[in-house]
Amino acid sequence: MIQPASVPDWHGPARALMRSRQITCKLIIAQNQHGIIGQANQIPWHIPADLKFFKESTMGGVLLMGRKTWQSIGKALPGRSTIVISSAATNPAGIAPTEKANFQMAASPLGAMQNLEPGQVVWICGGATIYAACFDLATSLYITLVDKPLITQGVRFNAFERTRSADYALQETRQLSPEAEVRIYQRRNWN
Repeated sequence: MIQPASVPDWHGPARALMRSRQITCKLIIAQNQHGIIGQANQIPWHIPADLKFFKESTMGGVLLMGRKTWQSIGKALPGRSTIVISSAATNPAGIAPTEKANFQMAASPLGAMQNLEPGQVVWICGGATIYAACFDLATSLYITLVDKPLITQGVRFNAFERTRSADYALQETRQLSPEAEVRIYQRRNWN
């Protein structure tokens, strides 16, 4: 049985802010059967159907990610705003002048939430530290289970294990490809 993680002190203010501004927070992740989500600052598989699902799901939203995830992507993704959580105060290299309007840095997830406009949809998209910090803020989970059993080493965050509590209900299962299945969960109670 998985023990619930302790709730950070900033979750209460973040939830109040999200309610008052009608901000929706969703988590999107791809993992294999061992809970591996990354390896050497990269996604350890290339599944075009999952990349397409990520793009279609997050288009028009705000991507919330950690510095290492940002560095592994290397650029702002079109059609979405990006907020990078990092204790470093400087903007990372690689931001084109045309992308700066859709890019922000924040020192914490709460700081990121304070910069959001009413009605925005936020997609928590990695890495493991950001997933762990923000998991309980998400009202929906989009978990792609990747059939890659030989990948046993790397960064782990087993989102699927966390859905086994009574807090989540499976809403939809969709086969993206022979090696990737997405499961969408909805949080039952969000207090």
